[in-house]
Amino acid sequence: MRKDSLDLLLCPRCQKGGLRVESPAVEIHFGPLTCRSCGATFAVVDGVADFIGNAPPKGLERLLETDLVARQFERGLRPRIAAQLGAPAPDVDSEYLLYRSLLAARPLQPILDVDAGPAVFSRRLAAEKAHGPTFALDRYRAMLEEAAAQSREHGLDVDLVRARVPPLPFRAGVLGGVLQVGTLGLVDDLDRHFAEIARVLAPRARFVATAVVSRRFLPRLSPFGRSFTERELRHRLEAAGLTRFERIQHENRMVFKVEKT
Repeated sequence: MRKDSLDLLLCPRCQKGGLRVESPAVEIHFGPLTCRSCGATFAVVDGVADFIGNAPPKGLERLLETDLVARQFERGLRPRIAAQLGAPAPDVDSEYLLYRSLLAARPLQPILDVDAGPAVFSRRLAAEKAHGPTFALDRYRAMLEEAAAQSREHGLDVDLVRARVPPLPFRAGVLGGVLQVGTLGLVDDLDRHFAEIARVLAPRARFVATAVVSRRFLPRLSPFGRSFTERELRHRLEAAGLTRFERIQHENRMVFKVEKT
């Protein structure tokens, strides 16, 4: 976590105060972050700003918090489930090029990758250095530890954040783009989720995401989460202030972009 990037973060507990750190170092690898408003403290562990702490994982989380799954996710597991998660292209490089073109982030503006896993796309965004800071956010510590190891190995500056969303631990209007690949169907409170994305986006900045869509009138459930009708997505996004909906669809997989009004 770079010290300058802390200026974009917001305390997830009170959602009012910024965060400070006592260390004078440019790169923060360990140490507490303290909220300037409520005084809450959060750990930085191996460069990851951790807003969850040591809550024990439950159910499927136990599997996703293992080092083995985190190390095998990018090459072994993700390709097998990508289509089920709404991947719009058969390979990760083609996927990334599509997401990057849809995000169209302006120079110097920060980008957030939500539910980033081991930062598959965040690392590619950071490598191009075409915009501001790149944040990778995930709830699983093992995934972010793998992201940190891969980022260090390739000399990439990716700011790693461990948090459950909503809320998003960012100040209002500071992000130049938000990407969310494959996990929209797992969101419990979709309206609040979209409202948070709209809150942190700068005006005219884009939210790009994938979804599994149902050809039937009603959405369906699957082991990978729920599907959506296009009409439902448009309605919920517009209610949050995310408009100018455009999508690319292949069979039941969709990638869409919207803009903050």
